[in-house]
Amino acid sequence: MEPGTGVIQPSLGTSDRPSLVLVPTTCGSGAEAAAVAVYSHDGRKLAVVSDAFLADRVVLDAQFLAMASPPAVSSWMSDTLSHGIEAFVSIVPNALAKQAAVSALDTVLRHYSASDEHCRRERLMEAGYLGGVAASNCSVGVVHAFGDTIA
Repeated sequence: MEPGTGVIQPSLGTSDRPSLVLVPTTCGSGAEAAAVAVYSHDGRKLAVVSDAFLADRVVLDAQFLAMASPPAVSSWMSDTLSHGIEAFVSIVPNALAKQAAVSALDTVLRHYSASDEHCRRERLMEAGYLGGVAASNCSVGVVHAFGDTIA
């Protein structure tokens, strides 16, 4: 994260494509940290993988969570936790992704019930991003599917 900006720079590509800046309006999916786009078609989730989906910059704005319902936030944090758990126990030997997973888990556990609502929302947005970083660099599947089911 660039100090004092709330902007995370996951990559600064030199390709010919325009700069891609993502501003997630929810948290938990980690989509802003991945080269995968998932969409629903006829009741099935389908994934499209492309490096073109990787953001040059990600802006995490906690104001988007101000009107989110408690059940929605719980669902998003379930997704974040599933990303963190599965990335941490993944057989993929990526130490940086494992650290992102631990950070996502720790952040959710510390801040989910925080009394300072603005700080809480900021930390949960960060946790969702870190969970996405972890999941996109490790193999996820079973725990993630379970988290989607109960969410």
